[in-house]
Amino acid sequence: MSIAGNLSVLENAAGQVSITNTTPSTSTTTGALTVSGGVGIAGGMFVAGVITATNLNITGAVTATSIYIGAYSVSTASALTAQYFGSSLGTAGTLNFATGTTATLVGNILTIQATASGGGTTLPSQSGQGGKYLTTDGTNLSWGTVSGGSGGSISGTTSSIVWSIDGSGYIPPTGDKTAIIVPFDCYVTQATVIANNTGSALIYVSTSTVSSWPSKTLISTSSITLSNVQSLQISTSTWTNTVLARGQLIVASLQTVSTFTFLTLSLSVVRT
Repeated sequence: MSIAGNLSVLENAAGQVSITNTTPSTSTTTGALTVSGGVGIAGGMFVAGVITATNLNITGAVTATSIYIGAYSVSTASALTAQYFGSSLGTAGTLNFATGTTATLVGNILTIQATASGGGTTLPSQSGQGGKYLTTDGTNLSWGTVSGGSGGSISGTTSSIVWSIDGSGYIPPTGDKTAIIVPFDCYVTQATVIANNTGSALIYVSTSTVSSWPSKTLISTSSITLSNVQSLQISTSTWTNTVLARGQLIVASLQTVSTFTFLTLSLSVVRT
């Protein structure tokens, strides 16, 4: 044993060793006791001051009222028990990470919140905000609602329901044409017919449902009438009903036709 300076080592009758020197430790080479190699301790260890370590590897449980990690601290009003991942984090307490950030531990649930004093802002409540996204005006956080999206309706957007009536070079036969399933809630604003040449035709538009088909309800009280023209566009404001529901059937019926061999009927609709 090499001793430099004053070292008082006492051994009592029970074989206990006591070092009475009170030199504080500020590095690995200072203090009442310094060891150049490692230290193995089979039992427990109690430290009244602060433990400073370059690397801390804990395989069991740690119970402490304050733990300092670099510039951050973990402190609890009661003892905080931390265990290796895969196990419960233990008792409830408050974890403080630098200024302005607070993490609350309850059981094995850790909630982290930034406060205004730390340069952030308090997160708004999540209650009843499912499906929304977090947004900011540059100062405050709030929840925003996603509009539109795949498969959804976009209110106010204009779309079209179209029939192509093709006689394959001949005048097409009269009668009901394809029944179309309305893909979204909407209302009809106008009807447009474009033909391949000048001619005449009379077209009605009706609605139905899958369960009641082929029974139909006429909605175009004022028929779509072409007389010696190649195109026509009319308002549907005088129709009996212009409101369509998603899943409803809508069908165009060619009542009379002459000269035309091909024409398209397009209903302009506005989503609701």
